[in-house]
Amino acid sequence: MSHRLTQADIVRMDVDGDGIVTNREFIRFMLVSMGKVSHKELDDLQALFTKLDVVHDGSLHIGDLMAMAKEDL
Repeated sequence: MSHRLTQADIVRMDVDGDGIVTNREFIRFMLVSMGKVSHKELDDLQALFTKLDVVHDGSLHIGDLMAMAKEDL
């Protein structure tokens, strides 16, 4: 975490190119840069979250988890 951010880093962080670095973009960039996680691992986690979010509202609720548990039966 002692790495100083450069303008190039900021540009690379802004994955969607909208000129704004979101918390998610920042955390993703920093975790990969620090070697804590790979892009593939993050993509896999995102896919799992999307699968668990059965009502597709961008968050997990007990109902999502209960629905997922029923699917596993």
